[in-house]
Amino acid sequence: MSVQVRSIVLYNHQGARRVLAFRLGQVNIITGQSRTGKSAIIDILDYCTGRSTFTVFEGVNRRSVAWYGVLLRIAETDVFIAKPAPQGAAASQSRAFFKVGKELDLPQAAELTANATDSVVEELLSGLIGIRPNHTAANEQRVVTSFEATIAQAKFLLFQEQGIVANRNLLFHRQSEPFIEQAIKDTLPYFLGAIREGALAKQQRLREVRRDVARVQRAIAEAEAVVAAQSERALALIAEAQNVGFVSEEDTPADAEAALGLLRKIDAWRPTSLNPEAIDARLESLNRDLAAARKRFRSVRERTREAQTFASEAQNYANEASHQMHRLEALGVFDSSRDQDACPLCLSRLKDALPTIVEMRQSLAKLTGGLSEVERERPRVNEVLVALADEERQLKSRIRDLEVAITASEREADRGRRLGDVYARASRVAGRVSLFLESVADVESDAPLKRSEKALLSEAEELERSLAGDETEDVTASALNLISARMSVLAEALDLEQKGFPYRLDLKKTTVIADVPGHPIAMSRMGSAENWLGCHLITHIAIHEFMIQNKRPVPNFLVLDQPSQVYFPSQYYHALSGSVGDTTARQDVDTAAAQRMFKFLFDACDRLSPDFQIIVTEHANLPDPRFQAALVEEPWLGGRALVPAAWIEEVP
Repeated sequence: MSVQVRSIVLYNHQGARRVLAFRLGQVNIITGQSRTGKSAIIDILDYCTGRSTFTVFEGVNRRSVAWYGVLLRIAETDVFIAKPAPQGAAASQSRAFFKVGKELDLPQAAELTANATDSVVEELLSGLIGIRPNHTAANEQRVVTSFEATIAQAKFLLFQEQGIVANRNLLFHRQSEPFIEQAIKDTLPYFLGAIREGALAKQQRLREVRRDVARVQRAIAEAEAVVAAQSERALALIAEAQNVGFVSEEDTPADAEAALGLLRKIDAWRPTSLNPEAIDARLESLNRDLAAARKRFRSVRERTREAQTFASEAQNYANEASHQMHRLEALGVFDSSRDQDACPLCLSRLKDALPTIVEMRQSLAKLTGGLSEVERERPRVNEVLVALADEERQLKSRIRDLEVAITASEREADRGRRLGDVYARASRVAGRVSLFLESVADVESDAPLKRSEKALLSEAEELERSLAGDETEDVTASALNLISARMSVLAEALDLEQKGFPYRLDLKKTTVIADVPGHPIAMSRMGSAENWLGCHLITHIAIHEFMIQNKRPVPNFLVLDQPSQVYFPSQYYHALSGSVGDTTARQDVDTAAAQRMFKFLFDACDRLSPDFQIIVTEHANLPDPRFQAALVEEPWLGGRALVPAAWIEEVP
């Protein structure tokens, strides 16, 4: 379906109208000096056909123009679209006026009122030119917007602005912008007829799903790596939690499951639930316990020494008593039944008893009783000594444990002071616990990551199944081969440097390749801007020829901004106001090349007439009759421009 530009219309703030009319099915040339608004033609067409971003040059354009309009001829129908300039310093706006009819008259400024948006304009234009709906199915779990080919992607094939038309690295409109190059690669096969309806969206979704699967699997692998040593890490976190007062030392988990349960309790902590004095109180308590343990230890040691002294003295007493008893056993030679006043030797009666004999007998009785007492107490003393030794060992162990705990707490307290306060320490530990628990949860069989991976893999499998047997690549390759064959023929007409060798469009790299035997040459490595321009022209003309011949839904016009810039300076043909160049200039080699280029464009329109339109904005003003006949208006010189001088004078 033929889609061409009938006119561009500007409205000023007072309601006046400026109409720039074009001829259908022909080459249309606008020539003039710099800063007359020629380059704004592409921006206006782009803006009015659904692009929200306003790229029209600032200055007189924005201050003087209230509405920008475009009148398109689509088959036998006219479509008029107008958009107001953004308000203030805004860089975009999406309100639009849309009207469809047969042989439309251009509306007056008073009729312009927003009745659509850019999305509506894109949808309506896409439908009118034959782009069938190809939305992806709605999916709540998708993280990207649905994808489709619309008039927005078709416009990549319509415009060649000044910075693109002879660029060695860029081939298509807006190619350097983020994601645009991939969009060109995705949608060109659709416009070439290689993708059946709906397959474009499926291919795009399959690419997104595969990317999402890789992302989710990386996340799962990272989570699993974290959880691999979860038991050791959990215990370390619990030790940290004990140091900041979350849990007591008695809360030591028996296994990994218990450790996770304790950490989940810690994860529920909030700052208001923690006593700010808990950590310092714990350290103070530990120090009190240590002091008490040491005091008790000293007491036990003292009691032990006392018991040992007692035992030693008792033993000495027993030894001495035994010795004395052996000495006094001699008393047994005397008959104890005899008169105590008789002499033990002669048995004669003594007038006075001998004191030593009495005392000796009393001493023996006393020694015998004392020795018996010592023997009775000895087992009890031994029991006391054993009990004291056991308590001493326990106290030593307790003191060691308390010293270790105090050292750890003091170390944590020092770290806490460096962090600033108790809550900072607690929050740090709680954060690490929370991160750890999240990592553990992520790899559970029913965790969101696992479920997401399963769903994405299932969707990818379904998409691959639905696209199985698809001949998109083969049909695309066939179409590109036909376009490339045509490019090789067109290269001869433009007399390009590598003419005679096959030229081809490399869609993967979005560039042009000249297949010189043994040494393919990419456009970026070809010498001279004339070759770069030639690559752009043969590519876009060949693409449009293919689209028209195969009735593909792409507008049938091409806009070129200053293609002759590669041949001579911008002011070359306007050195004399209103002149078309002198005899010397016409004989110049560059002039001949420029004339050859325009002949190439005229011939393309003639071959495809009436279904193809070319609009060229130029500094050059060639004397060639066909060039002069193709001028849309008198050259924009001496005040003539896209925006009338009277409008500029009206701006305060």
